[in-house]
Amino acid sequence: MTMKEWLKKNKFEILFFGISGLLVASCAYGISNAQKIKKNEGCFNAAVHELADRTTIDGIKQSLIDEAMKEAVERKAAACVSLSAKDAVREVTQEFAKDIKNAVQNSYSDIKGAVKNELAKQVAKIDISDLKDEVKDEAKEAIMEKFNDNLDDALEGFNDSLGNIKKIYESIAKTVASNGNADKEKTFKFVV
Repeated sequence: MTMKEWLKKNKFEILFFGISGLLVASCAYGISNAQKIKKNEGCFNAAVHELADRTTIDGIKQSLIDEAMKEAVERKAAACVSLSAKDAVREVTQEFAKDIKNAVQNSYSDIKGAVKNELAKQVAKIDISDLKDEVKDEAKEAIMEKFNDNLDDALEGFNDSLGNIKKIYESIAKTVASNGNADKEKTFKFVV
C-alpha cells in the first residue's frame, strides 16, 4: 500500500488525531497563561505589601487593609485568567475551523475523484447491444401504436364517406322512382 493510499484510507483518523493534538496544545497554552498570571500576581502582591508596609493610615487596622488588598488582587487575577481563557478558546476555535475547512476541501476532491471513477466503471459495464435492442423494441411499440391510431382514424373517415355515398345513391334512387317512371323497372345495386 502506497503512502497516498494509506493517507486516503486513514484521513478521518489523521484528522481526529490532528484536532486532538490542537486541543492538547490549546490546553497547554491556557495552563501556561494561568501560570504566568499567578507569577504576575505574586509580583503584584509583593508590590502591594511593600506599599502597604511603607504607608501608614491612621485609624485603619493593617489586617483590614490586607484583606481588602487580597480581595482586589483575587478579582483582578480572576479577570485576567478569564480573559486569557477566552483568548485561548478563541484561538483554538479559529484553528479548528481552519483545519476542518481544509480537511473537508481535501476530502471533497478525493471523494469527487472516487465517485467519477466508480461512475465510469458502472457505465462501462452497461451492455450497449442490450440497450440498443431495448430502445429498438420501445421505438417499434411506439410507432405501431401511432400507426394503429392513424389507421383507426382513416378507417373511421372511410366509413363516414361510404355512408354519405350510400345516402346520396338512395336519394337518387328515390328521386328517379318518384318521377313517374313507374312502368319502367329500374334496378340499383349497392355494393358496400
